[in-house]
Amino acid sequence: MAALSRQDGPAHYASRTIITDAALVPTAESRHFRRPLGFRNALVQAIMAGNTSVFNAPAAAILRRCAPEARARDIESHDWWAFQVTSGAGAAFIHDPRPALFYRQHARSVMGRNDTAAAMSQRIAMLLAGIMAAGWLPTMRPWMLSDRSCCRKTA
Repeated sequence: MAALSRQDGPAHYASRTIITDAALVPTAESRHFRRPLGFRNALVQAIMAGNTSVFNAPAAAILRRCAPEARARDIESHDWWAFQVTSGAGAAFIHDPRPALFYRQHARSVMGRNDTAAAMSQRIAMLLAGIMAAGWLPTMRPWMLSDRSCCRKTA
């Protein structure tokens, strides 16, 4: 959290996780992203995991201003949305390479991990079949094309 407090503008922290099975037995660590993070990443990758995300006061203020529109549009992927909003506002990103918590996978996980070939294939198949496109993309597209004045930095 010290890294967040050193930022003058909006900042967004997230860390890696330790992926576990239903019995909390560790199976792997989440991916380590080594490239710089920013808006270009946010358009195509949900890198900043919501279960580890922490925001400094300026970033939290931006998200609070944008939340009503996100709720009205029923945005499902809140962590990806937060990454897009904060990156669009020019936030600094801190992606901690050290895992901070267990990410438990179980039979009723809605989306679950995305770092295996099977998981990536499943998401691509969902996108091509229109499942993700029917739910997430139509709710995000109007927001991405809108004014988004809620995301602008304030003095």
